[in-house]
Amino acid sequence: MAILTPAAARALLRKTRSPALGLDVSPSRVGLAVSGPGGGALPLGTIKRAARDVRAVSGKIAAAATRHRAALLAVGWPLEPSGVAGERCAAVRAFVDAVRAEAALPPVVFVDERFTTQAARHALGEAGAATTHGAEDAAAAALIVEALLEEERAPPSRFFADDVPD
Repeated sequence: MAILTPAAARALLRKTRSPALGLDVSPSRVGLAVSGPGGGALPLGTIKRAARDVRAVSGKIAAAATRHRAALLAVGWPLEPSGVAGERCAAVRAFVDAVRAEAALPPVVFVDERFTTQAARHALGEAGAATTHGAEDAAAAALIVEALLEEERAPPSRFFADDVPD
């Protein structure tokens, strides 16, 4: 599986001038977002996850990546508040491995997603938008993509998981 560092992911996006497809993975849904030409990200919606139907989810992610001509997948990496990769990171990695085994997908970069759901919930509330779990997951996916894109302009911080285990 092609796992990129954040620096390599940003270089790929610059080189290809293609968008990134953001994924916010939870046990029941996958929020989707795509980067825009101006550097922001647009929430696309969610995919419901069935307990054992990885093929259906893989197909939908692959279709979204193809439709938006995504150069890479920016996948939320749910580190513990302390910065440690725990059980939730292992679950996301297992999901990504299973999805990639079912479908041909672009390379992956894992992006620290700590507090993105809370930030998405806050932003949706401030905008007067619905704060359903699906809307929150898609908005969190947009924040994940934006964190990847913004890191190039910001000093190194807690937003990226460079030490993703193989």
